[in-house]
Amino acid sequence: MQLIIIKWPELNPEKLRASLEEDWLNPNALSYEASWCFVVDAESATRKVTQALSKTTCDCVLIGAGVHIDPDAFIAFEPLLNAFHV
Repeated sequence: MQLIIIKWPELNPEKLRASLEEDWLNPNALSYEASWCFVVDAESATRKVTQALSKTTCDCVLIGAGVHIDPDAFIAFEPLLNAFHV
């Protein structure tokens, strides 16, 4: 699920990074320990997220809009939910 700029012409890597960094601050400001797990494609998403989750304990998992809104990435949404439901 790589960023395809053509789909969102108003978005560029710098804007995306700035937005993600701002979003990162919100839970950390509330004393939560937030971490990211970026996925590249539907085929490897579940494996990568499962590996990341096996290294820590999570109280909450957030799936970003890039996965559940983008029709090209939506194929990974249900497998990701299943990976969280343990």
